[in-house]
Amino acid sequence: VLTYHSISDAAGPSSIPPAVFERQMQVLADLGRRSLRLSEFIDWHEGKNGAADDGVLITFDDAFEDFGQVAAPILKQHGFSALVFIPTRRLGQPEGWQGANDPPRQLMDWPTVRALADDGIEFGGHSRTHANLTKLSPADREEEIAGCAEDLSGQIGKAVEGFAAPYGRVSPDVVDAIGRHYSMAFG
Repeated sequence: VLTYHSISDAAGPSSIPPAVFERQMQVLADLGRRSLRLSEFIDWHEGKNGAADDGVLITFDDAFEDFGQVAAPILKQHGFSALVFIPTRRLGQPEGWQGANDPPRQLMDWPTVRALADDGIEFGGHSRTHANLTKLSPADREEEIAGCAEDLSGQIGKAVEGFAAPYGRVSPDVVDAIGRHYSMAFG
C-alpha cells in the first residue's frame, strides 16, 4: 500500500512535487506493477488472490483538489487507479484541521468526486470532518464514521468499503465502529 496526500509544490511533509510523483508511477510501471482495486487488495489480504502479488494499492488521504488536477491524469497515463479517502463534510473547502498547511490546500468538490468515480477512481471514508476519532464521544464517533459512509455512497451511488482514520489515530472503540461500517481499514 502506497499512501499519498497532496501532489503539489505546497509546503509541508504531506506534499510531494508532481515531478516526483510522476517518476514514482513511472518506476512502478517499468517494474510491471499494476494498481489494485480495493476488492482485489481485500482478497489478497485474506489469502484468496495470489494473482495480486504483483500489485500495489495506491491511496490518497484528504481528497485534495490537486488529486483530480494532477495525480489522476498521471495515474491514468500509466493505467493505474487509486483509492481516495474523503472527509465528506469538508469537500469544496480548504483544509481546516489540526496540522493543516499554511496556506491551506483546497479539497475537491462533489462534482469532481462523482466524475472521478465514473472514471474508475475508488473512494473511501476519512470521517465527515477529519476528526480525531479517539477524542469523540461514542455517539459523535459513530456519526463521523457511519455518516461518512452514508454521505459518500449517496453521492457516488455505490457502497463504500474502505476507511482511513484521520491522523491514523485509532483505539479499540474506533476500530469496532469502523468494522461495523467498512470492510477494510487503513492507518
